[in-house]
Amino acid sequence: MARRRMFSLDVVDSDSFQEMSQTAKYLYFELGMRADDYGFVGNHNTILRMIGVGIDDLKILIAKKFAILFSSGVLIISDWQINNQISPVKRQPTIYQNELAQLQIEVRKRYTLQSDNEIRANTSNNNTIRNIPELNCEEQDIKNDAIKPVDMFQKYQLLESVGISPKSAKGKELMTRCKLADIQYGINYANNNLPRNCNNIAGWIITCLEQQTYSKKVEEFKCSKCKGTGRIANYIETKDEFGYCKMQEIVSDCPKCKGTGK
Repeated sequence: MARRRMFSLDVVDSDSFQEMSQTAKYLYFELGMRADDYGFVGNHNTILRMIGVGIDDLKILIAKKFAILFSSGVLIISDWQINNQISPVKRQPTIYQNELAQLQIEVRKRYTLQSDNEIRANTSNNNTIRNIPELNCEEQDIKNDAIKPVDMFQKYQLLESVGISPKSAKGKELMTRCKLADIQYGINYANNNLPRNCNNIAGWIITCLEQQTYSKKVEEFKCSKCKGTGRIANYIETKDEFGYCKMQEIVSDCPKCKGTGK
């Protein structure tokens, strides 16, 4: 966990924040200093006793939506993403994965709780996925990503860390079409093969991600027998007029894909 934390004036200068008591504001800063890299605090009662404030100050933070308290007793700072922008490379994984799965990020980068229906969908088992009718492979990947909010959160952070807005049209497309591992690999590939004097690094990364996605789609649609060529070469051994053996190549349509390559 990092030893330094930041606080945004967009949060602490707001009327909603300034209307709170001095002790409630002090508690907010203490919680923010001791939160993990995702904004979770697992010992808020200890912090209350340590700094000498009451439970009413915590209730004010929760009522004002500056903090969210889970039934497990874990607390998270709602505006953590506004206050702190930590690179996914440096961020330490949180131990509060169950609580993280119950959250979603608003357009303003605030944490909010998902509805009960969304939480049930996110925690449903594999049988629920298999019972969904007529899903092709691409739609199945999208559906699998949809029930993994932690992966979606990490994809959001990865794209944002390299200057690609997840809210833009291209960012939304990458969030939907690419898996987390694909985005990680694509960003690493782009960084390792960055053209000299590149003025648009985000554009170069998008190009690499799109090319990688296209290449995978082409591979998926190739015939496994002919590797997409539509032709199969067979070799037979014959003898010439002098009795020497030679190999003769006979090319024909692939019997599996009927020459289509798919």
